[in-house]
Amino acid sequence: MTKAFNPGLKFPAKWTNGELINPVSGILNGVWEQPRLAGYADLFQYAAMACDTAAFGGPDNFRHVGGASLDRDGAWIKAVGEGIERYCAAIYEPTDYPMCTRAEAPFDTVDLSLLSLYPEEITASDDFPFDAVDDAALIRWCPAQTLDGEETHVPCAGVFVPWYYELATGETPLFQPISTGLACHSSQAAARLGGLMEVVERDAFTSLWQTRTPLTEIATDALPPDSTEILRRITATGASVRIGFVPTDHGIPVCIAAQSIDSGRMPAFSLAASAGADPADAVRKALEELVHTFRWMARLNFSRRDFTPDAEFSNVVDQETHLLLWCDIANRHRTKFLWSGDKVAYDTITGINGDTPEAQLLDADARVRATGYTPLFVDLTTPDVAEFGFHVTRALVPGYNPLFMGHNLRSRTNPRLLKRLAERQEAQPDATLNDYPHPFP
Repeated sequence: MTKAFNPGLKFPAKWTNGELINPVSGILNGVWEQPRLAGYADLFQYAAMACDTAAFGGPDNFRHVGGASLDRDGAWIKAVGEGIERYCAAIYEPTDYPMCTRAEAPFDTVDLSLLSLYPEEITASDDFPFDAVDDAALIRWCPAQTLDGEETHVPCAGVFVPWYYELATGETPLFQPISTGLACHSSQAAARLGGLMEVVERDAFTSLWQTRTPLTEIATDALPPDSTEILRRITATGASVRIGFVPTDHGIPVCIAAQSIDSGRMPAFSLAASAGADPADAVRKALEELVHTFRWMARLNFSRRDFTPDAEFSNVVDQETHLLLWCDIANRHRTKFLWSGDKVAYDTITGINGDTPEAQLLDADARVRATGYTPLFVDLTTPDVAEFGFHVTRALVPGYNPLFMGHNLRSRTNPRLLKRLAERQEAQPDATLNDYPHPFP
């Protein structure tokens, strides 16, 4: 059965007539609607599978993606966009990028101290996969640009996904390559804004979780109509939902939506996050992502009920094991700190300035710069993807606290993280970094 076409959706014919999506020759091999099952919120959900980039002689890519939305078109385009992102991020030849130390580089490079995440006693261990970040590190460098066009170079491991360190040739493994900041949209400005919002979102969440900082919870009785409807559909399953915003130093709204359910057959706790130009956008996207995450967790919970974390969480090593941990209701009390802060009305939350992606990007860039860090962008749009009118960007903010998958890989020495911890300790002197695995998908 061919799953490539969705003729009822209102998109350009070039997207749906077999050119973009084709089981044999498409950038995506297929896109299909997921059945809406009992116990799941009644939103549209689509899955997609990108083509295998290893067939081109390069690295393999993350092929299986998906998206959820209140409307069918929205869910479809989320799945398609994520598949395109993962395709473009895997189209590269490592040897096209120079490998040298920062001291030897004949071009400007990022300050590597911004990328240091671990103390020496951890990186010195033979069991730890990453080395110390210093100017003696041998790195493959990729050019990146600021919003005003100034060029510098960043490690390729922070740009391409997947990235496999060339240990045999001496490349220094610095940090976990992950997809944070990868975005696809119909314009370069919108793609850059989307990527930057994801970097901001994950910095905000990881700093919040690792320092046990409370959210600013919002009342859910006055949300915009679309979010109110999503919330109604989630709670119709018997789940309860709480929504909060992360206190930040840049003022970009970062929403956290969390779902709890007491049924032993369903995941006990699910969480999703989104940063947006305005609070309405952030709330809606967080709720849609919550539905998507819950479905993934439910599938994992049914297929891997035998997962038991060990005492040091050394077997919490990837996205699946992070999520499986939170399927167990016995762990849910670990989230109480999230809701120990203030509760405010939704309309007190403010967004950023601008009515277009271009204007919003300018304001978001300025806000991040005001925190002492500089957003960088890499255009990853391949020629074949450009033919369909898509733009793919990788956004980076060196120095922002990264998301990690694998509890042992959590950052310990990131300056923003330690600054947030110091702020927590002003109110709670005995506050320490959270040693419990995060629930982020």
